[in-house]
Amino acid sequence: MGYLASEIFVFLLAAFALGLGAGWWIWSRSDARQLTPQSADSALATKLEMMQKTLEECQSARQQGARELTQSRAALSNAQTQIASLEADLAKLSSQIATPRPAAPDDAALPPATTPESETPSNRPQGPFLDAPVGAIDDLKLIKGIGPKLAKTLNALGVYHFSQIAQWSDTDVTEVDEKLQFKGRVTRDGWVEQAKRLSNDE
Repeated sequence: MGYLASEIFVFLLAAFALGLGAGWWIWSRSDARQLTPQSADSALATKLEMMQKTLEECQSARQQGARELTQSRAALSNAQTQIASLEADLAKLSSQIATPRPAAPDDAALPPATTPESETPSNRPQGPFLDAPVGAIDDLKLIKGIGPKLAKTLNALGVYHFSQIAQWSDTDVTEVDEKLQFKGRVTRDGWVEQAKRLSNDE
């Protein structure tokens, strides 16, 4: 009787252990089934978050690219405007260079500074001042003290020939000094004497 009771006790203990193990296995499987969808949802949420972040980065890069494109177009338009302005200035300068400048009125109005071979002492210009040259004018710059500018000034006063200066009286010299505002220069540089020698050499 005691042996049978012990066998029954062992059987019940084994059955309890077996039931406990089966219950634990069932519970763990059920918990695993409950956790799996949560894990899947978490992974999906993480992936979705990464995709959204990537999309935001792409949109930001697109906006940055649009801004840079706008700036590049503005810079290109400004450069084209400057190029057009420079081309216009270059064309203007080229036309100015290509167009011959007219001769100065004084140079155009005066004949060449040469003395014709036919001019003789008998037909040389007379008078200290003339309204116009008689024939070709003399190169008054050959007289010491008369430069290009002063020669033109003398021509404007009606002095074109050596023979005119050679005939100047003291009154004429004083008048020329006053007009040229070079007091005493005609006498100091000996214009009359030089003009006589140059007139005789012709």
